[in-house]
Amino acid sequence: MSPNIWRFTHTEPLARITFPSQNDSFLVGEMLTVKASIQDVREATLYINNQAIETKADLTEREVVFSGYTLTNADAGNLNIRVRAQNGQGVTVTLPSVQIRVAQNQVSEPYVWLFEPYEGDSFDAGDTIRVSAFVESVTQAELRIGNHRQQFDYPFDASRGYNITFDPYTFTAEDAGDLPITVTGTNSDGQSASDTIVVQVERETLNSMMENLANDTTLIVSSNRRNAMTIMGQALLDEGYEPAFVAGMLANIMSEGSFGLFENSNYSNIANRPAYFQYFIDNHNYAERLSNRVIYDVDITPNELYEITSNSPNQTNIFGLGVAQWTHVSRFFPLVRLYIETSGGGSRRITRAEVIEAETRMMIWELGIGGSHHRVYRDWQSANSNINSEEAAFNAAHILCLRYLIPLQAQVKAIQRGNDARVIFRIMTS
Repeated sequence: MSPNIWRFTHTEPLARITFPSQNDSFLVGEMLTVKASIQDVREATLYINNQAIETKADLTEREVVFSGYTLTNADAGNLNIRVRAQNGQGVTVTLPSVQIRVAQNQVSEPYVWLFEPYEGDSFDAGDTIRVSAFVESVTQAELRIGNHRQQFDYPFDASRGYNITFDPYTFTAEDAGDLPITVTGTNSDGQSASDTIVVQVERETLNSMMENLANDTTLIVSSNRRNAMTIMGQALLDEGYEPAFVAGMLANIMSEGSFGLFENSNYSNIANRPAYFQYFIDNHNYAERLSNRVIYDVDITPNELYEITSNSPNQTNIFGLGVAQWTHVSRFFPLVRLYIETSGGGSRRITRAEVIEAETRMMIWELGIGGSHHRVYRDWQSANSNINSEEAAFNAAHILCLRYLIPLQAQVKAIQRGNDARVIFRIMTS
């Protein structure tokens, strides 16, 4: 008879720990499985160092298996395992404990080598790169380019080395100058290693009017908003729109949004908050997750955005999104579909460059011949005898506010934006 089998009377349960064996060795991080052979046992409880871990009830088989306990640093050293068994009559026996040894897992230090692009490489705004690196002994890796961050989503085996390539990144005007690119690898102990290179990014050649706007210091506007204005202004000028009309659009963008911006749902007076927000606040944590943030910096894919907004009970207005704060369903969903297209199918997080491409295409299509708002530009031209003037810029901002951006209290805002357009036109043409 095995020494670990205790026999009492025929009414007492029989049990014996079969795994692990006395003095077996394990490492921190391993999952511990305990097995015991049983007879006449209805309930069994696993104890580790006198702490009850798991109870199995209504047992009918000849073996009980406890699994799912992960050994931690607190278990390092000698660990006592015992099983308490009880039969249907309430008779209980406690098996002699088995002692195992748990050692700290020796985690190797992470190693990272960023090998593409090279230190000192030169690029232009608008160029697209893919960053590649060799990583070893890591469980996660992250790329940082300026304010852009990207996780490399892969189930790394920390015992191996990998060549990894991150998703494409397109340089923008904001990246101009010496731009650091960093890849960081982290191991299971939280230790990290990084490799950084610096590349040179030349700003895209701007129309002289947009150059004036980019270099201006008198207009009180955030760098993000100014950058959105110069990029969209450049696109509209390239399409042949008159400078005064462009100034009017930029005055509206200055008051409305930035690329990929989710409408702010934080109102000091809740009564003034548009009703369309409530569904997303209640069901999708909009206020904390998305409000006043940009899509390329939050954990949401274009496909997920399309799914949650398609289920909204309000199919008139969704919420404002992007430089023009597109809100109505007839404009919101075409924009999201462009996000899906420019991001290669919408199954991953979209980049800032892809957002810019989508929103630029959206605005140019809406205002262009055959677009949903093509009459705005034609009507503005017809109403202004001198289209190269501050007055024409005021009128452009006014008509765009009322018929293209269409914010709440549009009549009041149209006048304010018209005055802003005068200033922007003056800066552009100085």
